[in-house]
Amino acid sequence: MIGSSIKTKLEIRDGVPVLVRLPEINFIDDKAGKPVEINQHIGLRSILATGNSDGDLQLLQWITTGPGTRFILLVHHTDTQRRYAE
Repeated sequence: MIGSSIKTKLEIRDGVPVLVRLPEINFIDDKAGKPVEINQHIGLRSILATGNSDGDLQLLQWITTGPGTRFILLVHHTDTQRRYAE
C-alpha cells in the first residue's frame, strides 16, 4: 500500500535500533503526488487504476497516457449517506 507518510529515522537507544517518527510530513499522497509516489515505489506505470475522488484525477490522467491498453475507473459518489460530502 502506498500512501502519505511521516518522516522517520533510525536511532540506537541503549544499544537497540529503533525507528523514531519525526514531527514532519514526508509525503502527502494526493492529487499530483499520487503518480509521483507510485513511480518512486514501483518505477512503472500501472495498466489499471481506480479512484473515488477529485484527488485521483492526476493519477488517472497519468495512467491513461501510457503505451498500450489501459483501464481506469472513477467512482463518482453522489450519496452522502455512504460517502461524506467533499
